[in-house]
Amino acid sequence: MLRLWLANPSRAIRITRGHPQPPNCPAWEDGQRGYFCGIEVAENHEGPVPVGRCCERIEAGEFAVFHHPAYDFEGEDAQVFAALHAAMEAWKSENRGFAPDDTRPTYQRHGSDTFGQVFCRPVKRA
Repeated sequence: MLRLWLANPSRAIRITRGHPQPPNCPAWEDGQRGYFCGIEVAENHEGPVPVGRCCERIEAGEFAVFHHPAYDFEGEDAQVFAALHAAMEAWKSENRGFAPDDTRPTYQRHGSDTFGQVFCRPVKRA
């Protein structure tokens, strides 16, 4: 399980999957989930959540993982981002015995110079 502090620095990117809206979470606007930006915190973290942020749990479960290895952020980020999104759009979960799980959030991990970029899309057995 992950616990994240989440903020919404930009509402330019919309994630339109049907997740319930967390109370008082700044990454929601007009019932639409915006782009979440966060950091991982310890599961047992009980300290204060910074102003303008909320804390959301990402429960353990099965995810389709789309990964690109380490790369040069300045020169390649746009291409890597586009390639990952193309792969996610092209992947047919039903061909693998899965279906999208729209009750859980998709999340991204980003460390261009270390592990690269990863999108984790929740799935369930079909």
